[in-house]
Amino acid sequence: MATKYRSIKLILLITFTGCIIGTLLNNVCLAIIPENTVISGLFKSQTITVLPDGSILDLGILKAGLSFSFDIGFLSILGIFIAWYFLRYFR
Repeated sequence: MATKYRSIKLILLITFTGCIIGTLLNNVCLAIIPENTVISGLFKSQTITVLPDGSILDLGILKAGLSFSFDIGFLSILGIFIAWYFLRYFR
C-alpha cells in the first residue's frame, strides 16, 4: 500500500540514504570507540564481495573490468529500518 502513493524511486532513494547515513555513523562510532573493547565488535562491518577485484569482461574488441562489494554494519541496518519507519508512518 505504501507504493500506491509513493514512487519506487523515492522509496529506493530514502532507503539508500538511510543506509549511507547508517554506514557513516557506524564508521564514526568505530573510530571513536577503542579497538579492544567488547562494544567495538558491534560496530565492525562485514564486507560482502559480489564481483571480486580483477573481474574482466572480455568481448574481444572491448575489455571491461569492475568490482562490486557491500559494507554492512549494525548501524547500516538500523539506518535502513529508520528509513523504512519514515516511509511507513510519515505521509
